[in-house]
Amino acid sequence: MEREKEGTSKRIIEIDGSYGSGGGQIIRTALAMSALTGKPFHITKIRAKRKNPGLAAQHLSSVNTVAQLCDAKVKGNFFGSEELWFEPKEIRVEKLKINIGTAGSISLVLQSLMPIMINITKALEIEITGGTDVGRAPSMDYTNKVLLKLLEKMGYNGQIQILKRGFFPKGGGKIIFRAEPMHLKHYDFNERGKLLRSGGISIASRHLEKARVVERQANEAKKFLELLGIPIELEKAYVDSISQGSAITLWIQFENSILGSCAIGKKAKPSEQVGKEAINSLLLEYKENAVVDFHAADQLLPYIAIAGGSLKTSKISEHAKTNAFVIEKFLPVCFKINEKMGEIKVIKEER
Repeated sequence: MEREKEGTSKRIIEIDGSYGSGGGQIIRTALAMSALTGKPFHITKIRAKRKNPGLAAQHLSSVNTVAQLCDAKVKGNFFGSEELWFEPKEIRVEKLKINIGTAGSISLVLQSLMPIMINITKALEIEITGGTDVGRAPSMDYTNKVLLKLLEKMGYNGQIQILKRGFFPKGGGKIIFRAEPMHLKHYDFNERGKLLRSGGISIASRHLEKARVVERQANEAKKFLELLGIPIELEKAYVDSISQGSAITLWIQFENSILGSCAIGKKAKPSEQVGKEAINSLLLEYKENAVVDFHAADQLLPYIAIAGGSLKTSKISEHAKTNAFVIEKFLPVCFKINEKMGEIKVIKEER
């Protein structure tokens, strides 16, 4: 897509950070769209609806990472800031190393970085250290095995290599994200097609091997899928990590799409409950005839806004509506949302 050139006079896009879900999603999407389009923005009332408003460490990681990627001029990038100015420049780096610190989610930082790759003209590699599988964020396997696989159908050219797992509270996980120049194509996620297979990955730190956490998570998920007559290939692994932790990611692959879910373990939470959370979430999407799960739906919006397309999901989340609100400020598009049917369609506008 065409990006605004440096040196030209640019209108600053104003964003109300308290809109909709009023959380970090607004920041992540604004950063991605700004770097992608070359348009500066000013956001106020950052996380105004939260108990502790303003930028938290996780959001600062996204701001500073994207700023480093596109050599942006930034003001307000400090802990607790409720206002941010961001003016991007061209992407000139080919390699980048980022350390989020502690167990900040790598997947959430990638939500700001991945859409930017649509415009790259040469290969780019980013090494990120932080949390791979932490609460209130997609697992690394979900991003890798569900979101990236959905994006591949649109022509997205990116890969994730997981080098080390990082759990709460110390993190220490490491991944390498690689992207090549690409050309996105219009795609409609409105029909599943034939059911092909299901899969999953159940992991835990080696500290938990004696408690058979990996097996207990996996067995709980497996028995429910088999009751439906859906065979599943489940990878099980104990991994080296600084902190104790576990996660399970599940998916059902169809001819035209993939449904996914994940759940993260924590202290005093039975492994069977972790497995049950993941399978219940996946089966809900399956029974609702969703073509993409509702977590993937909001993450896909920047891409269908660029290339065109539509999707059908189990429900329209606040994150999805918030993402649509932000994207419409940067691009000449309008999202037609049918909450009753769980459908979102992008309509190009003349401006």
